[in-house]
Amino acid sequence: MPYLLTVTAQPHTADQLRRIFALERDFTLAFTQSGQEALRQVGQEADGIHLILVDEHVDGVASLELIRKLAILAPEVPIVVLADEHNVEYVREALLAGARAFIMKPLQDADVIATVQQLIALEQARREQRQAPQTLRGRTITVASPKGGTGKTMLAINLAVALREQTGKSVILIDGQSSLGDLDVVLNLQAKYTCADVLPHMDALDAELLTGVLAEHVSGVRVLASSPEAEDADRMTPEIFEQLLEGLRGQADYLIVDAGSLFEPQTAVALETADEILLVITPEVTCLRRLALFLNAANRNDFPVDKLHFILNRDDLPGGLHAEDIREYVNVPLRITLPDDPALVTYSLNRGIPLVTSSPRSVLARRIRSLAEQLSTPSEHTQRANGAKPLTGGLLGRLATMWRNNK
Repeated sequence: MPYLLTVTAQPHTADQLRRIFALERDFTLAFTQSGQEALRQVGQEADGIHLILVDEHVDGVASLELIRKLAILAPEVPIVVLADEHNVEYVREALLAGARAFIMKPLQDADVIATVQQLIALEQARREQRQAPQTLRGRTITVASPKGGTGKTMLAINLAVALREQTGKSVILIDGQSSLGDLDVVLNLQAKYTCADVLPHMDALDAELLTGVLAEHVSGVRVLASSPEAEDADRMTPEIFEQLLEGLRGQADYLIVDAGSLFEPQTAVALETADEILLVITPEVTCLRRLALFLNAANRNDFPVDKLHFILNRDDLPGGLHAEDIREYVNVPLRITLPDDPALVTYSLNRGIPLVTSSPRSVLARRIRSLAEQLSTPSEHTQRANGAKPLTGGLLGRLATMWRNNK
């Protein structure tokens, strides 16, 4: 019987949870108000705890600090955050600190039960997979960006094609947005199935099912597109998305995730599970400001920034900031710079043909192929970009200085 440990200093929240689980006799609940007591119990009984619910309000220690310590102490035990409604910033930092999911207050019975059941089932599947004979486990490369319009999708599709062509290995490309993504359009694919078609079968997710829903591009890259229906967005929870990524990872040498916004729960899953993260930025203050906010939050929550690789797209953009200034003032170690070539990119996207295929001699295509070669070289997997310094605080201040100097 799954054992749930709840940490909350609010009697009302504890009473709500007791009521919600009163009819669910498949769970055992334990409660404590103290963060220190929770750490003691997890340290002594981690193997017997199946999930930890951490309220925003706990005694004795800040809840974010408690989440960080619990995630380190028992990394295999899922942590679910209970957060006050609209407190989005707290949720973001909690996910970076190690929480697997969140539930917003006021608590809804169905949301609580579904989240707990899905996380416990996912962790059980993970344990069974770890105990099973080793099979293919590809490298996950997540392509993300602090804002829209940076060329993230352009990079994701061309990187996937370049990896497939240069290595000959299997590559899967998945849309990190559960609905209204663009992969099928920009690749000119008539996808018979999308992420939405997988949702009813998550309890029976296997290699045969996953292979059946993937659409194959002419390059050999297999693609799982997002749903064209906006209402499907809420159905793809972070827990389901994590299970889907884990399943796809076992079907290819490379799994490329075209992630959504940095601050979406699904993107948090894509970042946490990735082996490499390509953060696509442009030489604009609005983009760099959002990058600074993300990096400050990542540093505060001990996010493994060593797996971040920064890609400057649209370098030499008229009126844009210089790459040297970005390196110096924002302390961002650029892995590679991509030239500004809007005509080529627009032509490629409108035709539905990746530019590494249609215009292989262009500077942009050669740079992307170079990036693919770096990522596919074993020695590069453990080397980080250009002897980068630690990404420390004060980024917003340095960003302001850079902006003044470029006026």
